Amino acid sequence: MLPALIAHPAKALDLITAALETYWRRAIEPDWRRMRSLLQEDLAFRLDELASGGIERLFRNLHPSIKYAGDRVEIDRPFCCDGEPMTGQGLLLVPCVFTWPAGLAVTGAPHVPTITYPPRGLGRLWEDRQDTTDSPLADLVGRTRAAIVSHLDLPMSTTHLAHQLGVTAPTLSVHLSILRNAGVVASRRDGRTVLYHRTSLGSQLLSASTTLATTA
Repeated sequence: MLPALIAHPAKALDLITAALETYWRRAIEPDWRRMRSLLQEDLAFRLDELASGGIERLFRNLHPSIKYAGDRVEIDRPFCCDGEPMTGQGLLLVPCVFTWPAGLAVTGAPHVPTITYPPRGLGRLWEDRQDTTDSPLADLVGRTRAAIVSHLDLPMSTTHLAHQLGVTAPTLSVHLSILRNAGVVASRRDGRTVLYHRTSLGSQLLSASTTLATTA
């Protein structure tokens, strides 16, 4: 197979790209929005850590095997090193949902030294959402708003959330505005997109509602 691909590079390229496209459609695309939301949430957290506590705080909880000591990044794991990184290249941090539980370091020159690590809250990516249809929370705020609170375990845009819930974007915006004013959800801007996420109050309400439904 390999000699045939080498002998016909143009055909090989078509085969490889077709295989990658098929893999994307079957394995990644169905869950890509949730994956991307988790990665965006981690990046926002890292930027806040860097802004509030500098580089030491940024590396404080990046991964147990990765530490920042003085002017060095120490990685207590085997890693690939092909040559010495050039001065001034910096360090690229890449959260990846397929990197667990290890942090993977790539330091091959002349590329920018890179650390690939599992994002925070990775376990939430595959958790089933709580069904709030007949929950006490739904009785309190309505089924649509309760479903919104349940779905926002990861940041979502209005378009994404409307698609998940099967409601129109204008209708969803009204509910989100009410929940945000009550402190149950919050929002932040990511480029041209506004992402909504559940606050600690929202999580407490959801958890208490589940407990009440279980003990009722």
